[in-house]
Amino acid sequence: MIKPSLLMSSLVLSCLYNGQSTLWATPRPNIIFMMADDMGYGDVGAYNTDSKIPTPNMDRLAQEGMRFTDAHAPAALCTPSRYGVLTGRYAWRGRLKSGTVDEFAKPLIEPGRITIASMLRDQDYATAAYGKWHLGVNVPKLDGNYFLRPGDSWTEGDWSSQISGGPIEYGFDHYFGKLGIRAHVIDDRYQGTPELRSCPDLHCIYQVPGWDKNQKETAWLDDAMAFMAAQHNKNQATDSDQPFFMYFASNQPHTPYTIPDQIHGVPVAGVSDAGPRGDEVVHFDVLLGHLLNKLDELDIAEQTLVIVTSDNGPLLAGDV
Repeated sequence: MIKPSLLMSSLVLSCLYNGQSTLWATPRPNIIFMMADDMGYGDVGAYNTDSKIPTPNMDRLAQEGMRFTDAHAPAALCTPSRYGVLTGRYAWRGRLKSGTVDEFAKPLIEPGRITIASMLRDQDYATAAYGKWHLGVNVPKLDGNYFLRPGDSWTEGDWSSQISGGPIEYGFDHYFGKLGIRAHVIDDRYQGTPELRSCPDLHCIYQVPGWDKNQKETAWLDDAMAFMAAQHNKNQATDSDQPFFMYFASNQPHTPYTIPDQIHGVPVAGVSDAGPRGDEVVHFDVLLGHLLNKLDELDIAEQTLVIVTSDNGPLLAGDV
């Protein structure tokens, strides 16, 4: 039986690098790695009986699997933690010595660098990534150059052209998420052309028509469940056992808070007794719950390793 696990750390995948010989036992497990953004261990009921936030799905993983209580992130910031998860290295071994990179910075992962996704794909895993990237990406401009920072003029963007230096070039067969602007990215292309929405405090916001910030993660979830189902159906049709690796990097519970009323019938808004940020933790837990239910529906839960973590700890109390 493959047991799920709940780990509040960003170096969880080091076990796969250091002990990969044990990973290839037959049958090879599917792997779902789900990462929250700025969630603290005290937010989750399994770690804090006084938490005011209902987290039944993370609590279920802790009860049925393993709960880790001595774990460490490579930094208290998004970018270096995500670099560490995907590459198994500290970010300061490369060019990022401190801080984070802008969304449109030069890709941080070095060309040719082995990632957990590329390693697993070399072992015949189907691979998919969802959500937040925050490791840099090459977005082309009309003049043939690339965006270097969010302050570059958005009107100069060649939004219909292929993106480079993103998830597809680092081992993922498929990507569905958000890179820099309010628009979905599928694989290596933006879906739509952004338009100017507003410029509060001289910080202009561009988004594609029809963008709904509260529903973006529901869209990622739907695609993730479709990916799982498609892989299962393919194996059934071809009498094969190709496993999958899914990296789901949620934006929750990071600000700004984007809380849907419900996700496929499961309430989100107003569920927590810890305000909007607490509702965002519920948001993350509901996403996880739908993924777990999909595993049960496809009857592949016993062949799937589910790992849940956060990139780093929460905001200060004064920011909640």
